[in-house]
Amino acid sequence: KDMHSLAVKHFKDGECYGGLLNRIECEFEGGDCINFNMEYPLCKENTNLINVEEEVGNKSCNEAFATKECGYDGGDCCASSITDNPLFGDGQCTGGKF
Repeated sequence: KDMHSLAVKHFKDGECYGGLLNRIECEFEGGDCINFNMEYPLCKENTNLINVEEEVGNKSCNEAFATKECGYDGGDCCASSITDNPLFGDGQCTGGKF
């Protein structure tokens, strides 16, 4: 689809779809992505049009957002530095950072 038809369909509809519309030239999707960008300012991984605010932090790990910049999908995905540690999942709460 061309950018104009995407803009007409998605701008100022209250949902942040990310991708090419979530950039300064598009006024961060007519303002729809401002809250998302404030919480995850460097999360620009997704180039597909999906409602990123519903996707990030929805209790389901989405690999497209499993990056430090996206807060490991809003906490849905553990960083490999945690899951690769032999203490992870050993049934003991060791506390602190791995």
